[in-house]
Amino acid sequence: MGIQHDREWIVCSPEGSFMSQRKEPQLALVKPDVVNGELFVDAPDMSTLVIDLDTEGEEKAIGFFKKDGTGKYQGDEAANWFSEYLQKDAELFRVAKPRIIKQECQVDGASSTIGFADGFPLLIVSEASLAELNTHIMAPIPVDRFRGNIIVSGDELEPYDEDYWREVRIGELTVFIVRACARCPVPNTDQSTGVRSDLSVTAVLKKTRRGIDPINGKVGVFFGQNALHVFEPGVTLSVGDRVTVVEWADVPNIDTIPSK
Repeated sequence: MGIQHDREWIVCSPEGSFMSQRKEPQLALVKPDVVNGELFVDAPDMSTLVIDLDTEGEEKAIGFFKKDGTGKYQGDEAANWFSEYLQKDAELFRVAKPRIIKQECQVDGASSTIGFADGFPLLIVSEASLAELNTHIMAPIPVDRFRGNIIVSGDELEPYDEDYWREVRIGELTVFIVRACARCPVPNTDQSTGVRSDLSVTAVLKKTRRGIDPINGKVGVFFGQNALHVFEPGVTLSVGDRVTVVEWADVPNIDTIPSK
């Protein structure tokens, strides 16, 4: 399902509808960590929540981006903690039944399952692309605004090179680039404060990265690349791993639209 423990838990309403930074930007300040078989969760003005990884609660269907999946209830203590923090009824679930990646985005030999990621196990974001984007933004933003779980950088990296990548090797891991990432309003949220003050990032993306997704034909704004990996037991990723581009395409994987 991707990087171990990444997007493995989800906060939901009691009816099973997921909560995210799209409507609850203060979730940016929730900091999870997994240590010695326990999940530790911290947030401002909250005591630390500790959950055993072996918690086996009731299994429940989760409504999440029109892809079926289920989660295991993580207990009343976790529900009360998130309800207090968000000031509304909330429950915490850990993935039980994995969700399946859309057929049109699957790659032979690569994993086809995810936990509670939006749609893909890996999101690759480029520091070079961010540097170019920041030339159009009055107050430059950090890379965490785009919530990638793999960040690439390097002297030979050009802005938006990743639009042309089709297969890369990250350390010992084989990764296929399958779809440019269409962005919602979350990049407008300051990840250090949990405040969405304006829509300046979306506005700049509309001027510089507006395009058409070839897979579904929809117009959107794009930054970063969704990717699938070839699962090999024992393969790990580490900060500083070398990224090697195995296959380039002649054309980018989004059809850009000139700004108005």
